[in-house]
Amino acid sequence: MVKKTTLESIFNRKGGEGLKTRLIKNDYSLLAQINYDIKECENSILIYFIDNESWMLFTDTKIIFSKKNQLSELEYNKLMHVKPALSEEIKNGVTKADDFTKLLITCNDNSSLIIDTEKGLPYKGIYQMLHYISSMNHD
Repeated sequence: MVKKTTLESIFNRKGGEGLKTRLIKNDYSLLAQINYDIKECENSILIYFIDNESWMLFTDTKIIFSKKNQLSELEYNKLMHVKPALSEEIKNGVTKADDFTKLLITCNDNSSLIIDTEKGLPYKGIYQMLHYISSMNHD
């Protein structure tokens, strides 16, 4: 488990909220719109809310993804590396770092996935949060 206050601090210092990316402590209304029950031992931190069927929720233990109401989870203790998904950005014609939205996450079983974020400050904040978590997993 990662301290909620630590991740909130990293997100605020290195990035920030956007139109669709909100710290839960600032906006509980989005949490009420998603189809996920927070576990008793879990604290919600941040949500990237596209719509009721597509969102990404960061807690102090994992990331929960909903794509068209299909839920999947990634526990932080499995996260080994995170970096910009440059090949995906270039494939989509994105060349300026300020317009990046995709992050490549590598897990401890050598699997990987690409996550989409909101560009700008939310992208930077999420990237730094995940970078912090992955660096903790190497200690």
